[in-house]
Amino acid sequence: MDAVGVVTQFLDRMAAHDWPGLGACVAEDVHRIGPFGDEYTGRDGYEKFLEQTIEALDGYELKVHRVLPVADGAGAFAELSETLKLDGERRRTEEGIIFDVAEGLITRVAVYLRKSSVV
Repeated sequence: MDAVGVVTQFLDRMAAHDWPGLGACVAEDVHRIGPFGDEYTGRDGYEKFLEQTIEALDGYELKVHRVLPVADGAGAFAELSETLKLDGERRRTEEGIIFDVAEGLITRVAVYLRKSSVV
């Protein structure tokens, strides 16, 4: 599967809360760099982090706007938004995420926040 395909599948599995399916899209030694200086290395830890974080959010919704290949074909860029209820208000955060992909698996994830607003 090409980079856009595996990233699209990963995000689909994330939206569906299918944690084993999400884990199947990432390399065993995947490295995630979060927007707040947080980092996770390893499939099991990353999968568990996403599951625990997303399942704890009230009214979580993921909307993927587009997934584009990077110039060398060894990764993809995703533009998306995540919405949740926080302090009684719906809050949407728009993000850009860069995924490195090798041998059909995601090896690195770097999350960049664009803006957050009440909706």
